[in-house]
Amino acid sequence: MKVRFFTAFLGLWAAVAMASSLEVLPPAGLDPAVPTIKQVLGYDWGEEISDPLQIERYAEALAQAAPDRVKLIPYATSFEGRKLLLLVVGKPENVSRVEEVAAKLRSLADPRLKTAGDKSLPADLPLVVWLVGSVHGDEASGGEAALALAYYLTAVRSPEVQRLLDEVLVVLDPMQNPDGRARFVASTRQARGLVPDENPASAEHVQPWPGGRFSHYLFDLNRDWFALTHPETQGRVARMLWLPPQVVVDLHEMGAEQGYFFPPPADPHNPLVSPEQGKLWELLGGRLAAAFDEAGIRFWTRETFDAFYPGYGESWPFFGGACGATFEQASTRGMAVRLRSGEVLRYRDAVAHHLLAAFVTVKTAAEHKKAFWNGFFTYRQRAVEEGKGLAYVWEASKEGAEELARLLARQGLEVFRPGSGPWAGSYVLPLSQPLGRLARVLLSEEVPLPKDFVDLQVKREAKRLPDEIYDVTAWSLPLLWNLPVREEKVNVGDGWTQVNPEAPLPYGVEGQGKVAFLLPWEGLSSARAVVRLLAQNIKAGVAEKAFIIAGKPYLAGTVVVRRQGNPEKLREILEGVARETGVRFFGTDTSMADSGIDLGSNRVHALVAPRVALLWDAPTSPTAAGHLRYALEQQLGLSVTPVRVSSLPSADLSQFSVIVLPDGFSAAAYARVLPPEAVDRLKYWVNEGGVLIAEGEAAAFLTGEKVGLLASTLEKRGGAAKDKEKTASGNAPAGQEAPTDYEKLVQPEEEQPPQVPGAILAVTLDTQHLLAAGFPDGKVHALVNSRRIFTPLKLNKGTNVGVYAAEGELVASGFLFPESKKQLPHKGYLMVQRHSKGMVVAFAEPPAFRGMSRATTLLLANAVLFGPALVP
Repeated sequence: MKVRFFTAFLGLWAAVAMASSLEVLPPAGLDPAVPTIKQVLGYDWGEEISDPLQIERYAEALAQAAPDRVKLIPYATSFEGRKLLLLVVGKPENVSRVEEVAAKLRSLADPRLKTAGDKSLPADLPLVVWLVGSVHGDEASGGEAALALAYYLTAVRSPEVQRLLDEVLVVLDPMQNPDGRARFVASTRQARGLVPDENPASAEHVQPWPGGRFSHYLFDLNRDWFALTHPETQGRVARMLWLPPQVVVDLHEMGAEQGYFFPPPADPHNPLVSPEQGKLWELLGGRLAAAFDEAGIRFWTRETFDAFYPGYGESWPFFGGACGATFEQASTRGMAVRLRSGEVLRYRDAVAHHLLAAFVTVKTAAEHKKAFWNGFFTYRQRAVEEGKGLAYVWEASKEGAEELARLLARQGLEVFRPGSGPWAGSYVLPLSQPLGRLARVLLSEEVPLPKDFVDLQVKREAKRLPDEIYDVTAWSLPLLWNLPVREEKVNVGDGWTQVNPEAPLPYGVEGQGKVAFLLPWEGLSSARAVVRLLAQNIKAGVAEKAFIIAGKPYLAGTVVVRRQGNPEKLREILEGVARETGVRFFGTDTSMADSGIDLGSNRVHALVAPRVALLWDAPTSPTAAGHLRYALEQQLGLSVTPVRVSSLPSADLSQFSVIVLPDGFSAAAYARVLPPEAVDRLKYWVNEGGVLIAEGEAAAFLTGEKVGLLASTLEKRGGAAKDKEKTASGNAPAGQEAPTDYEKLVQPEEEQPPQVPGAILAVTLDTQHLLAAGFPDGKVHALVNSRRIFTPLKLNKGTNVGVYAAEGELVASGFLFPESKKQLPHKGYLMVQRHSKGMVVAFAEPPAFRGMSRATTLLLANAVLFGPALVP
């Protein structure tokens, strides 16, 4: 495949062609002082897949060779200690004063600081174009293309390129996910033979579990932009707020047979995407189409990749006014792959295609600078205008309230804590601010899908065609955090304190505590505090029942830390834990309750630090395993032992008090991979007092006849209603067939229920059970993204700690097919079944999904911390 830049389109130099090796013919005006990749790393563009260290080396060499035109900005360090960096490329006048440019753009981007009608970008300031690559570590060509573009824009001395850099400042992020990239590069190099293998089945193209797509914690970082779980995302968002972009392009890869994708994106579009952004997609797509047609590269638009979920690398910038776009290149997942047509797609081709698309983007932005700036500014101006006098408000006393305020502040949103007046004791986020629409999309309970799109999906599902929903349809932070947020008419008052996300957390230890200190069980901060106490060998217990002591009510789940048996410096230790976690301990001078259980009751169960094993490797889903490990290690602070599936038959399970089975590819895959002896050892371990926690397909595996650890079943489509229908149809008079119609005739006999496409559903909790502690109203919202429907446990088999709510209350946010809405109510979400001395805790859906499902993550913490306390 050849890529040609023609003067009619690019205006670079006369008929310069890049051979398929990406060896650029050196045009007049190339600066020999700017090193090529071959001079630094020993290979030409696309002749090797650069690992993170090589990318870093070349970026440093480029910045050192041309410090007047390239500024290197490290912005984060990954969990595995790898450096993430930006390359800011532009004309010397802009690069040398990038701090000043950033400050001026931040000021100009705030419509509240502008006079009426003044929204133009001064001629001496550049438009900012961000090009980010390889957020998925095994989609490597985007990062390589970013480096290649940095080289061209720095080395080429032609008047045409200089004119581009007069108008734009280009920010290049070549490796958003260095840990995943390192894993991918290592696996493909290890599998490579004497020459690159073009066979798609070669080990060079097929990565071992977990693959290179994901981060260290196996997160999809292209879903993390508002959850901000990772330092990579946190650093990137901080820099994007520092230097606000008007154009953001995310360079991805897709299947080898798929050609190239660029905007406009597929339906549905988020309703907060503006008409101006839509027109800019059309403009950019048209320019890209012309370039790709000229070069003879196959492409497509408006399919598959939508613009609805706000956590993508292209979509999070939408809500700050930028024109965001995803570019997808067919992937080689190695050096070369033979397509079904017989054509060979090479890695250097993939790099070349992304390079072409990136350059066209820069050129289009430069030539239409005014349109991109106006779209950006108008978006922010509308946010300010439509939000006047309105604000989101939530109670500061609620668990997680401070952390939500900090999360939003880290995304550039202004959040205040009034010291007096009617809003004292609350957090207030005014909507009349440049990022007001970002607040709306994150804090609204519902962001509706277009009705025509929904109607089409219902029709497709009726024909058993796959839906066209690319990602989840709901993500409301108030629902997922169990933190009520309401919209109010509010005007910001004088003396209000703006939330500083880096300030120390508020905390406290109150009272003398002559007998004990009590920690109310209110959320993840309480769980973190207990983990820290147990790590310091502090003796503590958990109250299974509620009580009132010294006139103050305490609910089930309250942690009791008695003076007796603990160090003399107990109060100092508690103050340190409170300071770290932001909790409040309350001292009591008596063990006798005014009502309810006393502190010496047998209903106060001793807590011990759990020894947790997490099943690792296939058949578990990498992201499910990663989300669980992140929740346990990063959100709770627990040490976790990942145990590979192959080690399960021989591992000494007695070393663990809790074993966690992540969601998997399927229950059948679990059954195929886990040998009978491993299952027998798990059953023996549970019977001897272990707490086995399973989610999703792992929970479904436990229902299997040969496993028998969970007395539930997975329902087929229609459930009990369909069984009754079958019985009724079988009772037709002799010699007379039951009435039928075409729709009934073509229905499969047995099939899975419809997919729930990432909706947030209400779950009703049994507040009498300790594993429901922290939810006094007996309600929680869970993100459901599967076809699984578990029959609830019979009373003689176990306890349904959580079941889906009644039909009228079921859907809190997102889209649900009508059949699911009828079948899911009162079905099992969180089930507990005793086995001799131990227990099984089963979640129908992963409770720690993407690190953003804070409320259900507390249910996971309850199972891990309280489960061992409830077994003999």
